Amino acid sequence: MLHKFDPEAFESVPSQVPGITVFKPLEVRKEHKTVVSFSCANCGGGKAYSTEAGLLTCTFCGHQELRSEGNGPEVRQFSAAMPLAGQKHEFKLETLEHARESWAPGDVDIDCQQCGAHLTLPPQQLSLACPFCHSPKVIQQKRRDDALSPQVLIPLSVESKDCEGPAHEWLGNHPLVPRDLQSSVRKAEFSPVYVPYWAFDAEATADWKARVGHDRTETYYEDGQTKTRTVTVWKWENGRQERGFNNLLVSGSSHLDNRLLKQVDQFKLGELEEYDASFLAGIPAQAYEVGLEDAWKSGRNSIRSRMKEYCLDSTSTSKVRDFSMEMELEEEKWKYMLLPFLVASYQYEGETYQIIVNGQTGKLAGYRPVNWSKVTWIGILSFLPALITLIVGLYAPDPQPILFGALVLAVAAGVAVYILLKEAKKLQG
Repeated sequence: MLHKFDPEAFESVPSQVPGITVFKPLEVRKEHKTVVSFSCANCGGGKAYSTEAGLLTCTFCGHQELRSEGNGPEVRQFSAAMPLAGQKHEFKLETLEHARESWAPGDVDIDCQQCGAHLTLPPQQLSLACPFCHSPKVIQQKRRDDALSPQVLIPLSVESKDCEGPAHEWLGNHPLVPRDLQSSVRKAEFSPVYVPYWAFDAEATADWKARVGHDRTETYYEDGQTKTRTVTVWKWENGRQERGFNNLLVSGSSHLDNRLLKQVDQFKLGELEEYDASFLAGIPAQAYEVGLEDAWKSGRNSIRSRMKEYCLDSTSTSKVRDFSMEMELEEEKWKYMLLPFLVASYQYEGETYQIIVNGQTGKLAGYRPVNWSKVTWIGILSFLPALITLIVGLYAPDPQPILFGALVLAVAAGVAVYILLKEAKKLQG
């Protein structure tokens, strides 16, 4: 297809052939975004977002201003009837291009040289220890021009000092941790950080088919007596499940353990606010490491797993064979948001352990070292009753019942040790 030539969209370039004029498209230059500055109107010092006051507070003189004052962007107001700030995007090229714009409050992007985290700093913050590994080895990097812009965030409402007491108590409240853990670990320093998340909406329809087993009682005769027994009758069945998924969260970070995140990432999404750079004053924000395509793949897998559970539950029995399911998704939409966390790490006997706190609710999760000597002794003592019963049975006149009891005790001890080891590995991560 031929397009009309627009001279204003091209520029001439030197030609190697006399009499021939060569044009090339003009280079598209992106408009430079204005740096959002957070300087105090009273003393000129740097400001940070105060979780307690909900205002921009000068770190030098204490002067407070509303987030919409000064050079920061104006905060748009939303109706209380709106359950979620901002609009969801459909999976279309134009919506991706619309969301692909620079979003950070300054021109300072850094990479941690120890753990590789990519972060954005507020303009007045000239130094930073990585909130994920607490390493000071960071280096400034060029701003990403193709990054998508967050639409909404939940403001940080938990301060670092509020985490210290609960974290210290949490360190010693498990019977399997070393006795000296609390005294050996110095005060954990919590660093606030906004972590990228993707939220997905979809309408799912799943058609399933399986052989379903139904138990029934039948009567039969044996040795002249009437007896009953339970038999399972297998029949092919099918059905359909239709469910809507709203705000299915998928983390965009690979620097926080997903097992820990699942324990603390229950946010009150009704408190989402439209993205405003002033929320990031004094608080770094991590750039997403898991892109939209990979996050949506994870989201689809999560939806598929849940729909399979719904289909299996609809059979009203646990006896299912040859299960198959076909799922279709409609009305797929996405939203990119920043959610607040506080992250700390501590060392014990040369090993590093991570603690994360939900920056909205204060819920805490983390890993702790395990006293494996205690685990070993508990395991040995668990088998002791079975061993004693076995010895008694070997010398008993009628050993069979006692030996059977020893076997039962041994099996019970094995199950207990399995659960103990599983808990210990979960505790340590």
